[in-house]
Amino acid sequence: MRRKTWTIIFAILLLLFAADFAYWRIAAEQLRGGFRVWADRQAAAGWAVSAGTLSVGGWPGTAAVVVPNLTIRHTGPDIPGELDVAAAVVTLSVSLFDPSFLTVSPTGPLHVRTGSGPGVVITGKPIAVVVPLLPSGSFSIGLHANNARIE
Repeated sequence: MRRKTWTIIFAILLLLFAADFAYWRIAAEQLRGGFRVWADRQAAAGWAVSAGTLSVGGWPGTAAVVVPNLTIRHTGPDIPGELDVAAAVVTLSVSLFDPSFLTVSPTGPLHVRTGSGPGVVITGKPIAVVVPLLPSGSFSIGLHANNARIE
């Protein structure tokens, strides 16, 4: 009887582990696909978005997509002059316990240049932008930064 109890407990734990892993994998793939759709929509609106090979991570608590060598550029009448944004690595993540917010976190310096002016470098540890994913009455974006520095 005792051996059967331990077998059932082990099977339940294994099932919970597998379910959590499957949930993470689905959420991470949704996030990766969402980034690709976003990049395609930006390209259709006149933006140039390029990035290296995306990878997923964050298990067990978050679904995360790591975007290496992200560059975003726009030229045209919508924005006076040009806008260039570049980051060595940007991590997009959602909590598996509350997937209603997307956190965008650049790792390393963030390079921003507008028009023909000199570029600025933004650094800080950590810097994160939190964007709500569920529609609500108002739209607010949170910026979290410690030791932020603009050069």
